[in-house]
Amino acid sequence: MKFAIVGATGGSGLCIVRQALDGGHEVTAIVRNKAKLEDIQHDSFKVVEGDVFSAESLQPHFEGCDAVFSCLGSQSLIYSTTIYSAPMRAIVTAMRGAQVKRILMMSSWYVKVDPDDDPGYMARWVVRSMLSKPLADLTVMEQFLEDEGQDIDYTIVKPPHLIDGPSTGQEIVVEIGRQFCDTQIRKMSRADVARFMLANVKTEEHFKKALAIGIKS
Repeated sequence: MKFAIVGATGGSGLCIVRQALDGGHEVTAIVRNKAKLEDIQHDSFKVVEGDVFSAESLQPHFEGCDAVFSCLGSQSLIYSTTIYSAPMRAIVTAMRGAQVKRILMMSSWYVKVDPDDDPGYMARWVVRSMLSKPLADLTVMEQFLEDEGQDIDYTIVKPPHLIDGPSTGQEIVVEIGRQFCDTQIRKMSRADVARFMLANVKTEEHFKKALAIGIKS
């Protein structure tokens, strides 16, 4: 398959790039600075510069792709951001122009508050308070897809706290429509998230769904 990856220079994006290439796929990484990926040399890998806030910039790089992956992330927990919601509008517009329907993007546990599904004191008052700025924009991004992305086969992947390290190969728990998973392990390697996302490119039961994922305890 042929994939376009937005946010490819971050830890999670790099995991998807490497695993996709290892799996025999063609990969186009859309980045601001091509020099950051100079160490990855592969016949099926292409690095292009693009503006994630511009559909016009993105569309040519989506042409002919089977799926788009978005691994954009905020560098600050203090200031308000639109790094998730604004690029998603440009990405969806570019996908429509390129006639690409499939996208998988990273979000997070605890993005929305569900009064009927309480994650507990620490998550409700401590974690959500610390991450309030990025979580607010992730909420806008998710709502945009739910409201205006019905012609797009999106899957919102919501992992817990991300850590570096190799894929564990452990079973991944999936909770469709929930904000977290009932598991004692509250962290997950970026490599495991990448493994899950790549394995579910064709999983139709996850189309137009938000999935909380975690490692089975």
